[in-house]
Amino acid sequence: MQQRPDFSSNTLTIAILIKIFVSIALVISAAAMLVFATTRTSGKARMPVTPRPTQTKIIKTPLALFWKKTSVPTPVPTKPAEVPPTISVPSQPVPTAVPQNPTPVQPTPTVAQPQPTQAAAANPTQPAPAANVNVVSVQGAIQLPDQPYGLDNLAYLRLVGQLGKGKITQVLWAPSSVGNAYLFASTSGGFFYLDPSTGTEVNPVFLNTGISGAAISPDGSHLVTAGLDNSVIIWKYGTGEAQVNIDTKGVRITSLAYSPDGTTILGAGVDGNISIWNSSNGSLIKQLEGTGNPIRTMQISPDGQLVVAGSEDKTLSMWNVASGLRFISITAHYKPVNAVVISPDSKIVATASDDNTFILWDTTNGKQIRLTSVTSGVRSLVFTKDGASLVSGEQNGSVNLWDVATGKLLKTVSKVPGEVNSVSFNSDSSLLAIGANTLHLWRPADDALVAPFKGFTNSITTLAFNKDATVLAAGNQDGKISLWDPKTGTQTALYEGHVGNVNTLDFSPDGRFLASGGADNTIIIWDISTGQKVYMLRGHSGGVRSVAFNSDGTRLASSGGWVDITLKMWEMASGTGLYNITGFTKGDIELTLRKGSNMLASAGGDGIIRIWNFDTRELIASIEKHSRAVRSITFSPDGSQIASSSEDGNTYIWETNGWTMVRNLQTKGSNSLVFSSDNKVLAVGGQGIEFYDITSGNLLTETPGTPGALTKLALSSDGKVLAAGSTDGTIRLYGIKQ
Repeated sequence: MQQRPDFSSNTLTIAILIKIFVSIALVISAAAMLVFATTRTSGKARMPVTPRPTQTKIIKTPLALFWKKTSVPTPVPTKPAEVPPTISVPSQPVPTAVPQNPTPVQPTPTVAQPQPTQAAAANPTQPAPAANVNVVSVQGAIQLPDQPYGLDNLAYLRLVGQLGKGKITQVLWAPSSVGNAYLFASTSGGFFYLDPSTGTEVNPVFLNTGISGAAISPDGSHLVTAGLDNSVIIWKYGTGEAQVNIDTKGVRITSLAYSPDGTTILGAGVDGNISIWNSSNGSLIKQLEGTGNPIRTMQISPDGQLVVAGSEDKTLSMWNVASGLRFISITAHYKPVNAVVISPDSKIVATASDDNTFILWDTTNGKQIRLTSVTSGVRSLVFTKDGASLVSGEQNGSVNLWDVATGKLLKTVSKVPGEVNSVSFNSDSSLLAIGANTLHLWRPADDALVAPFKGFTNSITTLAFNKDATVLAAGNQDGKISLWDPKTGTQTALYEGHVGNVNTLDFSPDGRFLASGGADNTIIIWDISTGQKVYMLRGHSGGVRSVAFNSDGTRLASSGGWVDITLKMWEMASGTGLYNITGFTKGDIELTLRKGSNMLASAGGDGIIRIWNFDTRELIASIEKHSRAVRSITFSPDGSQIASSSEDGNTYIWETNGWTMVRNLQTKGSNSLVFSSDNKVLAVGGQGIEFYDITSGNLLTETPGTPGALTKLALSSDGKVLAAGSTDGTIRLYGIKQ
């Protein structure tokens, strides 16, 4: 008889699997409910979905029209610049002669600078003068040195001036009672008092260090700044008069605030603590202990009872000022907290982070009210005077206005170039200052956005002096080229023609023309006397890394970046491409010309230095020593040596007679090289500038680091001024000062 199959073992297995599956599902459901419960708003409706920002009509109004308070400001139309015909390699365009007698530039009328604004009356207790304040005064004409620097006098090399205001770190408003200059901006290079109605500045203060924090006293009489050099200085507002140098015990302060009554100053440090100082003499009153992690941002409530801070470890902390007790410390974001701001009624604190969110919190219990997601990291926040609205400044340049009660996006105010590091309303919220690559003002009443203030600069990418050092050209990350008068510190012209980085600049030997190469694959030849484009040369298939005129200015060499690994020669009389040199294995080719000759050196990603005859394109020598990409090469003024620096950490010096290596310098930097005019000192640019004795190879001295990396060094033809361009947007000038 056939036996029936036994299903007992299979049934048992299936039953066990079903139980396991059900158990796992229950655990997941419970976990989800727990997460939901912990993130639900306290006594509020469910977290709303943040709508996508919608771009509103943007009106960029010149200052003159902006302050007429027209209901609908109208932009001033500008005539587009005429672009010369595109020249391509190897096609032969119709020759165009280079102007022989350029039209001289008409002198620009000098605008009278406003007189220094008288600040409000100082506190009754007069502070003692600050000692050892690290300040460089460049008000008026820069005092340029009268002798070249070299081995014999290098001990007297000093910072003698600065060009460009730098990148904005913070914008603030002083009470209007201080006078016209009641708008304040701190930067990577100093700080500035500005008249918002004209854009003019009063008593600029340039510092050897960047500003990490600033605050203005409630009565507008004083300003306090924190520097990257660990300094905290109290100034008389509206002036460069430093009155108190507060002892920070070597701790770098990142954020500052005055108490509402102006009697104390609060400073948040990288040690995670908040110091409270007497605002009259800078003495330490007490310290609020934090988490031990660096604090990025801090604010005191309008009623003076609460202090909030956001830290590198993503936490939000709150202290009771009277007791010094830290009663709340919570993980607020997935990334460090960039900004904290307290509502006017002290009931809400808003935090922001690079995790693309800002969050509202209840200050009484630390519970989350609402989380809002945006399209990029949030760098700055500010409430309106009535607390009904909140403005966010983002990493991608967006400035948005939000309804606090509903979380609804009310409008996209603007999208400005660069990261919006600071936003600040004036006392009645009628004007919003926006600090990014430059400074903008927005008036909510009629949605007018003023044209950007001048002088705030983007990252400096390259520098070049003309033949007599009367003009210093600087290329910027935003595609612009600024021309400066080094003697007066004034910007004389601004050229706009490239899209993206300006990678390289070189003046023709007679100083009449400037060649610029950009990340947009183009080379532009500019007539310095008129500011007009003579040629726009196209032929590179990638960004242009370097350009160099030959000794008489009749030809131009250009090299490609990582994409286009060629070296090209151009005829300047017609803008015609002459020939290409190929065979490089890697790009990013730097060029330098030996003074008084047509010997051209190239070096790039393959680490090989090649020496060429500019006229015959003959390869004279090939030097293979560096193991990684060469970042910079330069000939000595007398042509007897050439220096090369590489990503491999080596800086070599070679004799041009025989191409033998005579020195190997172990340098920290490798971005740019410059020989002194006596051929005895080599300057190496990195975070700061290192100076080496070429004969011994010893490090002689070095300058302090800047808020940004030094991208390019340039020496004036007389050897007196060494210019250093930085990613912080400044150009620092060095020379002998005994």
